[in-house]
Amino acid sequence: MNNIFRNASFLIFARGAQSFISLITIMLLSRVLIINEYGMYRQFIFYGELICSLVVMGFPMSGSFFLAKTNQRDQFESIANKILFSLFFLALLAVLLFYSLTNLNFITYNFSSFLFPFLFFLLFRVLNTFFDSPFIVLNKTKELVYINVIIGLITLSVIAVYVWIFREYSIIIYGITSIQIVRFFLFLIIYTKSVRSLPCDNTSNIDVNYRDIIKFSFPLGLTALIGKINLYVDKLFVTYLLPVELFAIYSNGAIELPFIGIITGSITSSLLPAYSKFLSEDKPFEEKVFNVISHWKKSGIIISTILFPLFMVVLIHYKFIVVFLYSETYIASAIIFLIYQLRLPVRALSYGSILMSFEKSHLITINSTISLFFNLIFNYIGFHFLGIKGLAIATVLTVYCMAILQIFQILKVTKISFRELFPLVEFVKIFFISFLIMLPFYAVSKIFPMNYISILLIIMQFIISIIIFKKMEFFPRNIFKRNKIN
Repeated sequence: MNNIFRNASFLIFARGAQSFISLITIMLLSRVLIINEYGMYRQFIFYGELICSLVVMGFPMSGSFFLAKTNQRDQFESIANKILFSLFFLALLAVLLFYSLTNLNFITYNFSSFLFPFLFFLLFRVLNTFFDSPFIVLNKTKELVYINVIIGLITLSVIAVYVWIFREYSIIIYGITSIQIVRFFLFLIIYTKSVRSLPCDNTSNIDVNYRDIIKFSFPLGLTALIGKINLYVDKLFVTYLLPVELFAIYSNGAIELPFIGIITGSITSSLLPAYSKFLSEDKPFEEKVFNVISHWKKSGIIISTILFPLFMVVLIHYKFIVVFLYSETYIASAIIFLIYQLRLPVRALSYGSILMSFEKSHLITINSTISLFFNLIFNYIGFHFLGIKGLAIATVLTVYCMAILQIFQILKVTKISFRELFPLVEFVKIFFISFLIMLPFYAVSKIFPMNYISILLIIMQFIISIIIFKKMEFFPRNIFKRNKIN
């Protein structure tokens, strides 16, 4: 259990460090690149992440399942090599497919002069998805943190070389491509050394073939694939229908507040083992449902005391936040950013975690497919009537529709009422208190122009909100203690 907690902590820290470095990178590049070059850079990264998500399926996740079954060197290497070779084959397929489609003009992009660096970037980006699972199984999560820090420093060094020495845009493109290659070989060196330390014990015989890996990976990958496409639908519309400059503006605004996903994901992940434990107990179904839903509601209340004040902060300071992140050049991104943050209230509860706990994972796949269908329709209609703002509105609308659908599914699975399931009274109370706290800060913000005094106001507003919610006991200490559930 201590190893699980330690590994989870290292992974959260590694992802947090990676997100922070990515944010700093974007902040710097948005200031030093002209809008056309910056748009090409964002499109370069966008296509890389999108295609990587499409081709890897669930192969990286299969490593956590199959590699954990053995600590014998030959078998570990055999399984790992099959997964890595599968990813290599998929990466080559993606490279060849992208190259062919671009020659046939089926794919539109604005970095044609950097096609071959992009193909290498894509190849190694896919290969790098392999290493998380074996590092976790081998208890090398600390090394993940070290490599992420090293890669972050290299990334910042590339930007420094661009800013202070060469001032040539190609430095950025060749730099981020080289970083993926360096990342791969750093991972490979530590991975190889770690595997060689495993014992050569031939007494166990675990036979894992390509068919087993594909059978395990495909269902997981299909759900993840549909989910990723859902995330990118609006940006695909912008890529195909609008100039690269508007892609730069839209992609800057179409983001979630930094670290929100890490906060919500960490709390949700910490509760999943508790859900599983409650449902495995020899208790009446009604009592097991009560225990799970009680914890779920309390975690949602805690997360809402963070997200609702942040939402109010965005309502006041959304223009300043965009200028702070990207500079005055991208002030047009502010309205997209504001619309995107309308998703914050619905992010307080993780509906999928409940469905997974009750072994209804197939509903998540179905929901993702339905979500993609509505997302495409909403984006088409939104763009037709409202232009680029309509794409952001369509994305938010899809999120709320899916939340409503999942609530009805949870009600059916748990056989309880909406009042028992959803902490509506608490959410309304937290939202209203956050709104009241916002009012004096809104008045002060109107007195001062948009400048760095806004940072002080943002920090004060958020801290005061947290203190008030703490005093009102919205942070229950017994959230992880079953015997103290009210």
